[in-house]
Amino acid sequence: QNRDRVAPPRYHGCTARETKILGLNKCSAYKCQKVIETSDSSAGTGTQQICCFGESGTSRILRGASRMTIKIKDIPGSTRDPLIRVCLKNFDPTQDLN
Repeated sequence: QNRDRVAPPRYHGCTARETKILGLNKCSAYKCQKVIETSDSSAGTGTQQICCFGESGTSRILRGASRMTIKIKDIPGSTRDPLIRVCLKNFDPTQDLN
């Protein structure tokens, strides 16, 4: 529904200004809230990043998710940030999103 920037009122205590004008990550259950970096030199995979959403995949907010957009790089002032769009085919809302 293209609601990735629309959060429930007062989500994480955010004001309307923080949500709508500033677009703060903490004000949206749909955006990355915390990044965990891992590395496994023995597997030769290098560094990986795990992004944690504001809600679990089984939450009321995310359980109906059917697609995900991943921004690869943020280009300030641009509307052409490189993206990957992923359809969550057969997404099972009884299981964790990740």
